[in-house]
Amino acid sequence: MRMWNAFNRRRLVRPVVAVVSVLAVMGAGLVSGAQAADSAVSPVDGGRTVAVPVDGPAPVPSSDASPSGDSSSSSSSSPGDSSSSSSSDVSVSSVVLPSGSVDGLSGLATSGPLSSRAGDVPPSSSRQAVGVRAGVVHTVSFSSEADSTGVPGAQSVPDGGTASWPREDPSRPGWTFNGWFLGDAAYDFSSPVMGDVTLTARWGRRSVTPDRGPWQGGTDVRISDAADGVRFAQVAAGAGFSVALGSDGNAYTWGDNTTGQLGAGDDAGAHRAAPAMAAMPDGVGFTRVAAGDSHAIALDRDGRVWTWGYDFGGSLGRGTTGGTSTRPAPAATPAGVRFAAVSAGTHHSMAIDTDGGVWTWGDANLGRSGDGATPGRVPTPAGTAFTAVSAGSHHSMALDTDGRIWTWGDAAGAAEVGVAPGPYPAVGV
Repeated sequence: MRMWNAFNRRRLVRPVVAVVSVLAVMGAGLVSGAQAADSAVSPVDGGRTVAVPVDGPAPVPSSDASPSGDSSSSSSSSPGDSSSSSSSDVSVSSVVLPSGSVDGLSGLATSGPLSSRAGDVPPSSSRQAVGVRAGVVHTVSFSSEADSTGVPGAQSVPDGGTASWPREDPSRPGWTFNGWFLGDAAYDFSSPVMGDVTLTARWGRRSVTPDRGPWQGGTDVRISDAADGVRFAQVAAGAGFSVALGSDGNAYTWGDNTTGQLGAGDDAGAHRAAPAMAAMPDGVGFTRVAAGDSHAIALDRDGRVWTWGYDFGGSLGRGTTGGTSTRPAPAATPAGVRFAAVSAGTHHSMAIDTDGGVWTWGDANLGRSGDGATPGRVPTPAGTAFTAVSAGSHHSMALDTDGRIWTWGDAAGAAEVGVAPGPYPAVGV
């Protein structure tokens, strides 16, 4: 009887010991997993779920777990990589990350698995490179006060392109339009658009502050002009004089005026020490300005070229040579041609039309034959279009859409130019 009891007790104890052992192993595993998971989530709180390795080699990211969506990720590894492993050998825990970029986690002070492996953070090469993106279009919107009228509609601008200065300014009863602003800065419509933009109209009016005081007087007052809110969007330096484009579309000039280069009118003096508005034509607003040795150029919202100053060699482009012009007046722009950019050299001028063609006029450095007193197009190979021009003292330059530089001018007097009359692509670029 004793023998039977002892035998049966041994038979009963063995399963119990086995069960207890299994439970102990499972409990240790659960505790280890909980500690690892807690270590992974402790630095951050809330957001989206990303698969992060807790133990073993770096996992192969799946398409729904990769924060960068990099399609180059693959489960294959190089033959010589001794650390490669199948995904079944990797323990992965779902860790909650903030909704922002994973890149920001690299600066966490608390050590954790998020920064323990290079594969956890997308490499910089997976980010979108800065530059013009084909097929990307941005919206440029315009806003103003509720009592304004004539606020233009939104424009769709390709990435890297430029917005058009609205042809008509908005109006507001009792106020003067001071221009389109991006934040506190006057917006430059020649700058490339790289994202959605909202431009806001700024307004000004003549006021006296304070507008009342004691009958006996003695109160200091401040008189504000309607144009006090105008800011400059572009600047250009000539030989002894300067030109700036105001946010209101007017040209402002100062400096030497001995040849009318300030465009200030017939009664202006020989010098002006501070910026003042040029004698602007009625109903005209400028979008670009340029300054040469003793003449200036501006581009209006309709793509017409305006010039003033000394007409040396026909640099004003009006069909004449010599003399001066003290007010802005149109150059002899061919019918149907609209210009997008201008540049002023010492005694010659350049412009780009909306088709990417280059036009020149003035004294030499034209890159073409014919009369220099009026604008003429420079012959270039078929299919070549230009995005920028620059006029120097003895030579001219242009940049085409492929990023090539074209030069022409006085090859005998300056080593930095190509072969006259050109244009020819610069060598070694």
